[in-house]
Amino acid sequence: MSGKPIEDMNQATAPVWQFDERGAVLPNLLFQRVEAYVHSRCIEYPWTASRYRGGGRVLDVGSAQTSPHWAAWLRSLPAEVTCTDYDEDRAGLLAGLRFVRADVRRLGFADGAFDEAFAVSVIEHIGLARSLSVSETPPPEGEAGDAAALAELLRVLVPGGRLTVTLPYAHRFGLILGGCARCYNRRSIGRFKNPLGDMVETEYYQHVRAGLNGGQEGFTWKRLDERYTTARQAPFVDGVICCVWKRR
Repeated sequence: MSGKPIEDMNQATAPVWQFDERGAVLPNLLFQRVEAYVHSRCIEYPWTASRYRGGGRVLDVGSAQTSPHWAAWLRSLPAEVTCTDYDEDRAGLLAGLRFVRADVRRLGFADGAFDEAFAVSVIEHIGLARSLSVSETPPPEGEAGDAAALAELLRVLVPGGRLTVTLPYAHRFGLILGGCARCYNRRSIGRFKNPLGDMVETEYYQHVRAGLNGGQEGFTWKRLDERYTTARQAPFVDGVICCVWKRR
């Protein structure tokens, strides 16, 4: 079961998202990176795109280090798209898109400036001493930087607006990837509780071994009950929670 055709925002150079017979999102190798057999972006980007409702004003966060295919998809949207990051767009990936450099905890946009916002694998880095920023001036540290970022993203949404977020997830809350990211669990997701919005959807996906065509064995991402995660988050992210918040 595949998503919508290009005129309905589901194609950059190939379909961005597809669903299996159970309605789970299938990983997309357009977004592969070399660090993993099937990188977490292969499920995070398609899942986020599949939740986009169409039209409106869209904010994409952490855009300076995005995938070129994600940037192409953003350009294809029938929407006013704004990209933001603490870093500059040095690689020129965001050509043709509006780019505003900002700290996601202190965005310069008015309340209700956007209808939807996307934060693919961004919030878990905010406020940590070892962030992934390549700016000459590192972003300020702050233990609750992740919660502050989510609150700020809810603020800039209209009432009823949606924020789609992907995060590393496993049994234990703590730092991963050499201290540059947080991994969340059932309890720590509660740190995002905010009077501005409610979490209205979650799906958990895990990196697993799977049988492939021809009887070969490979790797894929599979939707699972998050209570039964066996993710270890080493040496790469192998469990992600995909979430939607709705602005009150």
